[in-house]
Amino acid sequence: MRQLGWDEEHDWENSTDIRGINIDGKVLRNLRFADDIVLFSSSTTELSSMLNDLDEVGKKIGLKMNVKKTQWMKNRFCDQSKGTVEGRDLQEVTSYIYLGREVNMVNDLQAEIGRRETRWMDRLQLHQRSHQPAEKPETASSQVSFH
Repeated sequence: MRQLGWDEEHDWENSTDIRGINIDGKVLRNLRFADDIVLFSSSTTELSSMLNDLDEVGKKIGLKMNVKKTQWMKNRFCDQSKGTVEGRDLQEVTSYIYLGREVNMVNDLQAEIGRRETRWMDRLQLHQRSHQPAEKPETASSQVSFH
């Protein structure tokens, strides 16, 4: 990442040829955690350029970008071009999971709330099953019925 120059501080108003987006006058290019990387760009052309640069730098150290797993998302202000890496179109999505949280461009939290409720219910049921007393095995005397 250092080779890409994405860690350098830039002031949005005083810089030219900036990759990234303007957040309160500062440039935001990416978020990184382990092998999860989110890139920010003001155009699909810029995004494709950033992705290709990242892919090129990764290859130099033996890393390969999985284009099948690489997705991109845009807001309503974005141009209509497609995100690409090495000339291959990337999958466009309307939401994705980043660090365990669903992210989308319309800030709709209902899907994330529903996802968390489902996970919570699954865990609750698993917990309840693991804490139930063991059932008594049926014996011959319990199977006798009277008429």
